[in-house]
Amino acid sequence: QLLDSIRHIPRLSPGKCKIVFIRNTVEVAYDMNMAIALFEEKKTLATVELEADTPDLPLPEGTRFPLDYYPVQNALPLTYGVGIDGLPGTATDERKAQAKQLKGYLFFFEQMLAGHYAQLANVNSFFSARPDVETTLYQQPLYHLPRVSDLFADFDPAAETWEDFQTDPDNTYRQTLNTALETEDQFLDRRHRMLDHLLSRHGESLEDFMAMAYRQIYATPAASAEIQEQRRRTTAHRLLQEKAAFYYDLPDLHQGRLQSFGLPAWRKKTLIRVTEVVPGVTWAWQILDYTGTALWQQESMEPTATAAQLKAEEVMSLSTVIANYSVAPVAGGFRLQISSGAVVFAKSVQLFLTLLDATNAIPVALQRVVQTWVRHGLAPLEARLYHLLEIATIGDRRQLVTPVTDYFEIYNDGIFKRFRLRQTPDPLSPVLLESETNFPDVAATLVAIDVAIRSGLAAENYETNLPAAGPFEIRLKNTAGVILARSPGTFATPAAATAAAGLIRQQLYRYFSLEGFYMVEHILLYPVAATDPLLAIEDSSNPCQPIVVPRKDTYSFQITFVFPSGYVRKGLLREPCQPDRFRDLEFREYAERTIRKACPGHILPVVLWVDRVEGFLPVDACFENFETHYRNWLAAYFTDEVSEAVIGPLRNSLVDMLNKLYAMT
Repeated sequence: QLLDSIRHIPRLSPGKCKIVFIRNTVEVAYDMNMAIALFEEKKTLATVELEADTPDLPLPEGTRFPLDYYPVQNALPLTYGVGIDGLPGTATDERKAQAKQLKGYLFFFEQMLAGHYAQLANVNSFFSARPDVETTLYQQPLYHLPRVSDLFADFDPAAETWEDFQTDPDNTYRQTLNTALETEDQFLDRRHRMLDHLLSRHGESLEDFMAMAYRQIYATPAASAEIQEQRRRTTAHRLLQEKAAFYYDLPDLHQGRLQSFGLPAWRKKTLIRVTEVVPGVTWAWQILDYTGTALWQQESMEPTATAAQLKAEEVMSLSTVIANYSVAPVAGGFRLQISSGAVVFAKSVQLFLTLLDATNAIPVALQRVVQTWVRHGLAPLEARLYHLLEIATIGDRRQLVTPVTDYFEIYNDGIFKRFRLRQTPDPLSPVLLESETNFPDVAATLVAIDVAIRSGLAAENYETNLPAAGPFEIRLKNTAGVILARSPGTFATPAAATAAAGLIRQQLYRYFSLEGFYMVEHILLYPVAATDPLLAIEDSSNPCQPIVVPRKDTYSFQITFVFPSGYVRKGLLREPCQPDRFRDLEFREYAERTIRKACPGHILPVVLWVDRVEGFLPVDACFENFETHYRNWLAAYFTDEVSEAVIGPLRNSLVDMLNKLYAMT
């Protein structure tokens, strides 16, 4: 008898079995060794073979069943005259009219049945979380019914062929099929309920998140009920995209939920580019940095796409150690290479003409790698909160405070001033927007830029369909409808102008919304030397008494989240600034509650809402200084084998800044 048998799995052992075959009530002799050999052969064939270096089981391929609709009319008796054979040439006009009337009557029922077939054929899309799904009810045109062209009133054989009518997506029949199935509100309701169902299968719910998003749009006054309705539908579509993105990120978030900082490629898939060189034989790979520039490439081809992905991920870690860098001569010059021991894993994409140029490029390449880790090496908890707090730059720990003058240029217009928004900090980069009016001085221009940023973050403030005759331009308006800026160039279609306006809005959000946060794990700031400063946090010893006492242990299982408050201190004044929604007390309560729910039960979070300071000094307790200290320390932390002489002062400066922020709360 087995002890603790729940830990054991039964397995057939043919050699220990006595198997008797009976045929026609007579025992049949057989070769036991041959039977065992056949058994092992079949077991081997049934075993799933994994691709070389593949960490996952392959997905089984399904069988697609044809769901083409076969018309009921074709199954009716010939005497009806509505099937493929139709009526004989001797049929009277009255008989032809009767058959056509019956075909028109049956068409309604045929369309209903065809719709059921289409719904079954698209059941995978219906239950999919894909963000590009545009309908939840499906139909199919019935162009293949016998002589169906006679039933369409808008089909004129003299003006177009039947084939052209079928391929026209804007004919009235197709338009009716597309619009009569469900309204936009019905689609949004059904699609949201489906995504809620899919998320609930993983124990996830975004109900609080959605309630907060809708409350914020109704809390902001709109110029008209039409604009308010547009905001509601825009928000509903945006939430669909966010739910879909959250759903598809769940495997990575769940898989690494116990990890700290993760590999950048886990958060931003485009950092590794794998291409098939010889179909089915060899694959190449490249690693991109945070700017999208190719940095490293393979030293040798890989036999599978998975092997190429894994090798690139390994190089992404090895490239944070400067000892792994070296210079190798190649045809036409020199390249950097990444190696571990005697094995070379990767070489630089860039070719250097001289040995000196290549040697000087090593620290530059290392910094590009480290900054990629700083930007995209998010902990799973951070990535999860980006979703739950609707921070649009998911997977990107971008720098939140960006000087306005990096992208906005103030220039002279006679004795006045104007501004223009450029695509990059390069003064020669394309101009995206130019101010509509001029301003008396720089101070007034900066105020106008702030208004343009605040207006540019809302999609409804862009107008892209004028002038009506075209070509079309982008006009940025404020909530009162006054034009603030417009694009210097024009676009051939309103759709192209709308797409360009979306890119402008994304740029304003990325660099000037300040929506984001930083997460600091206290244990990483543990002092090394006796002279290093300690984290100092005070707690209330009794909720009923305003008495605070120092926290005895400020390191074990504790993290701090630092958010910009949405306020800027100008001397003795405290004025609102970006991000606007972070000033909302209900949003803050939602954010802090969400953080507590997202953190593991043994982790104690501290949440700080920190003001900016205009004209800040290096010693000021403000968000700008904290961001600088944190990112400098994090860059050193991500550099493997960094010396204490380098990271120690950065860690101590960050601790001093955190203590100042703790003291202000």
